[in-house]
Amino acid sequence: MHVTPPRRPTARTRASVTSLAATVVLAGALAPIAATGANRSSTAPAAAASTRSVAYVNPLEFDDTAFLVDWQGGARAHLVTWEGRGDGSVTTDGQGRRVVTLDPPISTVFAMGGIDCNGNPFPVRQDIVQVGFLDVAGNARKGSTEVSEAGTTTDLGGCTPGHVEAWGDVDVPGWTMDRRDMAARPPVDDLGDGAALAGWTETDLGTPPATIGAADVTTMGHGQVVFQSSGHAYPSRLQDGWTVVTMPFGQVAWTRIEVEVGTGREHWLMADWDGTRPTWVLGALVVTPRPGAGFGTAGQAARVWENGIFVGDQVQVLHQVYKDGTGVKRNLNADGSETDAPFTWHFAADGVTMIQDRALGDVTAERTWVPLANHGKTHWVMESLTNWDGGLGTPVILPRVVNLLNEGPAWPGNGGAPTRLTPGLHRASSTGSPRPPARLQDPDR
Repeated sequence: MHVTPPRRPTARTRASVTSLAATVVLAGALAPIAATGANRSSTAPAAAASTRSVAYVNPLEFDDTAFLVDWQGGARAHLVTWEGRGDGSVTTDGQGRRVVTLDPPISTVFAMGGIDCNGNPFPVRQDIVQVGFLDVAGNARKGSTEVSEAGTTTDLGGCTPGHVEAWGDVDVPGWTMDRRDMAARPPVDDLGDGAALAGWTETDLGTPPATIGAADVTTMGHGQVVFQSSGHAYPSRLQDGWTVVTMPFGQVAWTRIEVEVGTGREHWLMADWDGTRPTWVLGALVVTPRPGAGFGTAGQAARVWENGIFVGDQVQVLHQVYKDGTGVKRNLNADGSETDAPFTWHFAADGVTMIQDRALGDVTAERTWVPLANHGKTHWVMESLTNWDGGLGTPVILPRVVNLLNEGPAWPGNGGAPTRLTPGLHRASSTGSPRPPARLQDPDR
């Protein structure tokens, strides 16, 4: 049996799988163990006067797929995505879709990408050959673009070494992604000494990224970035609109793409940095902490809180928090089914952090919401989930930035939230690229 490797594992600052799962899955069948071809050998060319850099970011928060493209006139492009970077020729079809044909392809080897005829795993190489971009809305500064991909997988062992399968199609709609001109990025004047951001990570994600990163709150100051959880301080500098941070394992850079007025949501790009430019890029959900964030009293916290990172998904995730210290987590599925999980809750010693406990036999699943910022009905928290068996804690959700939507009062039997389901949505995979992604946010968590 041949198992096609994932097309688009998503990443990293909004982790939702267990650290154990990350070890078993990402370091196994789904983890890229080698990067070959364009993403390793390509040296980014010097930007020409006619080069226009554009970011393409998935607006669905459970999937942080991103592309960064330097359009070099009309004939060439330099493309960066999570697997790496490459250069290619550009053609335009009759619909106005620009297709980048990479030379060579961006290649990633998955250690256990397939299962052979004897039931044994074997490595598979994935090649991205073409990426298509069709602008469907907006103007030169911002809008929406349909992004599609095509390529091949090659068996590197097992019973069918050398077997090649084509996947994808650039002549289909693909993902609908937010398009942002890098020349029109929001300013970062507010990020002076003492400024804080929530959503960056100091985890070494690998090249290309193959691990899960825990989000953290960072503080800027005097040419350095300090991560709150560890207390580690790393040198930083501004370069071409990117904040480049030098860590023990190399340089990582972040750049602000958009700030939503009214909600506080910030879209950023995170990149591995080679000293001058990105070698891979991911989307990142970031928020600026605000004083006074929290849920108020127990009575004020008794609301229906919808997990905003799953808006637009096939599962709507609601946390109904009741005044008496009980509650229920409800997963509403597009097929009409529902999964309920009761819990108890209380405020931590700080009086603002909400802790939800759910009994799982001898194990207690502890969900923690640390308030970050309140923006009207939107409450931003740092969410984590740990399974406790006696005194032993196993991380299930590493810290991630989550926006909770206040959908109104909650009491037993009250659903209290409008339906936001998207039936038939193929999660984070373009129409022409049907492989299941491996690193999406998991609504069952």
